[in-house]
Order: sequence, then C-alpha cells, then structure tokens
Amino acid sequence: TILWLRGDIPGAQVYLKDIETSPETDEKMRCDAKRSAAHIEYKQGSIVKSVERYAAVIRDAERVGYELCILKCHVGLIDAYRKLGEFELGSGAFEAIADKIGSYGGGLRGNALRGYAYLLAEKGELDVAKAQYQSALKEMMASSFGQAHCHRGLADVSVKLGLFAEAEAAFDTSLKLYDEAQKNPSLGVGLVYLGRARLALARSDHGAAIQWCRRAAELFDPQ
Repeated sequence: TILWLRGDIPGAQVYLKDIETSPETDEKMRCDAKRSAAHIEYKQGSIVKSVERYAAVIRDAERVGYELCILKCHVGLIDAYRKLGEFELGSGAFEAIADKIGSYGGGLRGNALRGYAYLLAEKGELDVAKAQYQSALKEMMASSFGQAHCHRGLADVSVKLGLFAEAEAAFDTSLKLYDEAQKNPSLGVGLVYLGRARLALARSDHGAAIQWCRRAAELFDPQ
C-alpha cells in the first residue's frame, strides 16, 4: 500500500507477487495480496481484469473461510461495476454484504456506503446518494482521507441538484481533509478541481471552468 501511494506501482506489484508465491505465506495473507493486486488493476484502469481478479479472490477466500477479505472484494466490485456502467451488478455487490458489514469496523462500512453512494449518483438517484454519503461520513470519523472522498462526492451531488453554495462548502471541506490526510493527495485534489470545474460550468462561468480543468491536469499523471 505504501509503495502504491508513493506512485511506485511496479514496485507494489512485485512485492505483492513475492507475497503471493512465497511458501511462507499463509492462505489468508495470500488472499489479501491478490485482493490488493485486483485493486491496483482497478486504479490503473484495467477494470474488467480487476473484476476477474476480485471474483477469483472471493473463490479462494470462501475456500479458507476468510469473510473479511470477501467483504472487501465486494466493496471493490461496487466501484468496478460502476466504472463499467453495470449498475445492477454493482448494486448486487453491495446488497450481498449490506447485512454483514455491521460486524466490522467503520472503515469497511464507510467504504461500502461510499462506493454505493457513488454508484447511485451516477445512476441519477441523487437524493438517495446524498443520504448514503452522509451515512458513510458517520462511519469514517477516524479517517480524514475517507471523509475527504465523501465530501467530494457530496459536492458533486450538490452540483447536480443545483445546490451551488452547498457544493462550494463541501469542496472546500474536502480539500482541507485531503491536505490533513497527506495520502496520495494529488489524485483526490485533482478530482476536486474537476468538480469545481463542473460547478463553474453549472454557473455558466466558462473561464473559471477552464482554469480549474488546467489545474487538475497539472496534478494527473500524463498517462
């Protein structure tokens, strides 16, 4: 995770492969390594491959009775299916774990709710998405990074609902939290800048929208 957050994707992949193939690795650790590899595929844009990998990890985790890993894989699938536009499959991934995540920490529940909120927002179910983000925030009180994601999502929903002042405040809060977290901030901050560009467009301020897009582009990897 540290290697990935520092931008060393190849190094993270080599490390995960070493864990996966080492004879000293137990079955649960091997499942965790494979799940992390699936997450990296998602982050790199290989969404179909990430879905295939998550499904394989779920089968392995079911075999060894590793429920926490299974639940985390389903959280990953919610995001992956959203990216593919497979909203019903994404909803199914959330529903499959909704009754089980209550036994685990707020981080897992928060991430599941956040992922589902993002999916609902893209489906156009804005009021429901807003409620889900607010529920996720309550679960993520200990994570500045998780809260930053939620406030960014709430801001995007508010733009779509025409609540521009509310969106502005949520974007401001998100930026402060990303700064506080200091955890791979360029991607999150860049997405906030893109959100601000959409807000500027909604206000018909095209000049500001262009400037926000340019600022976002400076933070994103050229690829």
